[in-house]
Amino acid sequence: MKKYCFLLLCCFFLIPKSSQASCTPPEIVTLVQESGNQFLLNWIDFNGENTQESATILINIQLCSGISIQEAYEIFPLVHSYFDFTTDPDWVIASITAVVVYTCEDGSTANPSIPAILEFDDCAPCVGIPDVNIPEIGFSCDRAGLLCVVIDGVNQADEASSIYQVCDIGGNDTAGACYNLSTLPDGASSLQVTLCEWRTGGCENQACCVVVDVAVPVCEDNCPELPFTIDWCCSFDGTHACLCLHTEDGTIPIWDINDTGYWVSDMNIPGNCITNLDLPPVFTPVTLVINNRDNTCSQTVTIPGPDCWTIDDDGGNFQDGGVIGLNAHDAHSSNENTIELFPNPATEIITLENSFNEAINYEIIDAQGKYLKRGNMKVGDTQLSIQDYEPGVYFLKYKNTQHETRTLRFVKI
Repeated sequence: MKKYCFLLLCCFFLIPKSSQASCTPPEIVTLVQESGNQFLLNWIDFNGENTQESATILINIQLCSGISIQEAYEIFPLVHSYFDFTTDPDWVIASITAVVVYTCEDGSTANPSIPAILEFDDCAPCVGIPDVNIPEIGFSCDRAGLLCVVIDGVNQADEASSIYQVCDIGGNDTAGACYNLSTLPDGASSLQVTLCEWRTGGCENQACCVVVDVAVPVCEDNCPELPFTIDWCCSFDGTHACLCLHTEDGTIPIWDINDTGYWVSDMNIPGNCITNLDLPPVFTPVTLVINNRDNTCSQTVTIPGPDCWTIDDDGGNFQDGGVIGLNAHDAHSSNENTIELFPNPATEIITLENSFNEAINYEIIDAQGKYLKRGNMKVGDTQLSIQDYEPGVYFLKYKNTQHETRTLRFVKI
């Protein structure tokens, strides 16, 4: 069996028709999906006098992205009246069309058969409908001389976890997660970022794209000095270490950072507080990214891990003293605005632990951007079945009480 690929759809059906062919095309052609990406083409020939020697199977696969893929297979000698074929499991297919063309024993070519067509309902509309499902997008300054796109809190230069591919920043027509600051026009306060869905071909096809104006931050070298320093506070109950801000007016827990005109956009620990069971060694660095309120300035702060191994009876201060103690209620409050997902990876069930003071809406999206589930997680634990999901990467999106979109990534195995 020989296989050929055709570049143009027009070539697919423009097979020369011969009125003098010594054989006739099959009367009935059917195409069925056997399973997943496995398909079976059958044909029936009622003409007992046919003298066909071989057959060419022409297949056109129309993807949801708008891309057409044409393939041709030659079957010689022609023994059976069926043909099995497979498609790429990563393709999201809109339709498959197949025809059979006989080559007669005398070398003439019969007319093509009537096409067999199989259509699918897998083509979801674009996720990024205007004003709906648009991700939270910003820039990070953590790479010298570059502005890197951050989507829903994830720096795309570190991990391309979004359903979108970054296709253009500032009109440079170059796909990539980062923009060279040396090319930034004088006085520019924002840049247009074009994002296209991976599911529909990403930057190559640009079938489902959104264009977002993103504010240009003042990177760290030009940012004003932070009006506070960051350190650890040890709790009264001896079980929590929490991040604290030292300001001119005193020490406050980090969850009150909004009062200073700043917020924490990223950190390398799971929350504002950790327990003494999770305390890293004092030399383990903790990194926080601090943004001002309008996200025009981003600064990275690195501090040692907490030195809270020794808890005294007067409130558990650091060994070098001088910081506040936090009681158990304060430590719990610091974690009220969190959603925890476990286990990860998972096989059948994931648990969502909602520490907000209210129910939170959520959405589960697959790696192709298809919405699989929408629901409401109650306060406390919510269990979700994922046993019907295919193995792979999935995303759980929710909005916190400040209407900020957050994304959790989990793996089904």
